Amino acid sequence: LESEGDMRGAELHYCSAGEWLSAVNMYRNNNMWEDTMRVAKFQGGANASKRVAYAYALHCGGSAGASLLTKMDLIEPAIEYAVESAAFEHALELAQAGLKSKLPEIHYKHAMHLEDEGSFADAESAFLKSNKEIEAIEMYTHQRSWDDALRVAKEYEPSFINDIFVAQGGVSLEEKDYEKAEELFIKAKKPELALKMYQESKDWDGAMKIVNLHLPHLKPELDKSMQYATKENRNNFLDNGRLLEDCHKYDEAIDAYMLPTTEDLANTSDLEELWLHALHVAKVNRKDRYMVVLQEVVSRFVAAKNHERASEVLYEAGELEKAVHVAMSGSCWSKAKEISRDSESLSRRVEIAFQETLMAEGDSDNLMVSGNIESALDIYAQRDDWDRIWETLREESTSMKITSKFAMMRVRHLLSKDAEQKHYCQALEVLMEFDVPASSKAYKVYKDLVCGVLGMDSNQEIATAYVKIVSDLRYVLIEATKDNVMEEGGKEINNGNDSDVNDDDDSDVGHKFEYLQMAIHYTHMLHVCSRNHLDGLSAKISITLLQYST
Repeated sequence: LESEGDMRGAELHYCSAGEWLSAVNMYRNNNMWEDTMRVAKFQGGANASKRVAYAYALHCGGSAGASLLTKMDLIEPAIEYAVESAAFEHALELAQAGLKSKLPEIHYKHAMHLEDEGSFADAESAFLKSNKEIEAIEMYTHQRSWDDALRVAKEYEPSFINDIFVAQGGVSLEEKDYEKAEELFIKAKKPELALKMYQESKDWDGAMKIVNLHLPHLKPELDKSMQYATKENRNNFLDNGRLLEDCHKYDEAIDAYMLPTTEDLANTSDLEELWLHALHVAKVNRKDRYMVVLQEVVSRFVAAKNHERASEVLYEAGELEKAVHVAMSGSCWSKAKEISRDSESLSRRVEIAFQETLMAEGDSDNLMVSGNIESALDIYAQRDDWDRIWETLREESTSMKITSKFAMMRVRHLLSKDAEQKHYCQALEVLMEFDVPASSKAYKVYKDLVCGVLGMDSNQEIATAYVKIVSDLRYVLIEATKDNVMEEGGKEINNGNDSDVNDDDDSDVGHKFEYLQMAIHYTHMLHVCSRNHLDGLSAKISITLLQYST
């Protein structure tokens, strides 16, 4: 019948035989689209009619196909079929030409298809075209592409930025990166999530930090939670250990007391109490394990920065030297001195280490308190705090040796600078107040001072109280040598203390000091005679001074 052109008759037989698709193809091959649609819709239902409508659109092509489908009220089924077939470009073409209201829906379904395919950048573009910015953000969040999620949120949905931080923080929490999770929760303005995280992980220090910084009104509540949790955990460990003791399972009891860590008990004092229980059980019931447990307990006290308690435990165990060592390593000097008081050698070792530590730390105040004045003055000198040095020397009963040391140090410092008049004056002021006895070590300083004063030109003399400077320098030299007995060969005896000659191997230091004295003395007398118009004496002194000019 079909070959004879009796389409209706052929349709009847095709459909009666259940081959309605043959009837559809028959009409389609003869471009009888209305009959094609009629048979497909009646025999195959909505899905079949969609396929036929889509095929018709493809047959007509472009806007012409869309126009015809619109007239036939088939545009929407055709678009739906194109979408179901993942022919999104054609679906968009049909919608653009005949049903623009479907464009957002097509873009959205296209975006979900691209997301499933892993084409996230293209999916983002499609989501944005469908006005589904939130879905684009959620896609990137699901993929943990945090930077992309934030980029889209900042541009289109700023209100979702905090949600992204929360999601990212949740991932960090899953990975047990608590520090990163806390940072993200705070960025998201959700400190309560950080608090909950720390509470659930029993990190009470972290929880307290969050409360103090961000949620101060929750501090009373957190305090109660901490007390309850800590007390409950501590009691559980204590009860377990005591039960094992009662059953005479002493090894297990020791292990039980030593089992908890800071993850189990945030309160260090509770941990320390359990460690001491373990030590007691070992001491009383398992002496063969006592030293091993002792060593472990001490190492844990040290790790917890409780050196003082660690030293006490060692002292109680009779390990005196180790106790002192641990106390000193933790800078527990009072404890180190206390437990070493019965041993002269240990006490001396502690005191030396204490003084060395104070010097290394530059703790001049405690050096003064401990009576180590010279070391304190050394620190002041390093800081160039000479006013403090002079103040200390005036107030403290220091030895001549210490006074001379720092006076000479200051004078050397002043004379090492540019040879300007003011430095010689300052050096002389120091020597006027603080005696520096004549010695081979002091000779070069005195020589430089005398040469500097006598070497002033007329302009420098006019600009200063030169006569007084010479008089003062004469006085200083007399005071420096009056208590010294110089021996031939340059070795001097100063109040019973010998000092070696070390000024360029000069051997006759006594005579050299006398030479300096006489040069200054004659200069002083010249000024006295000139002031009193004793011209004859002035002339003789001037001639005498010529021998000191070289």
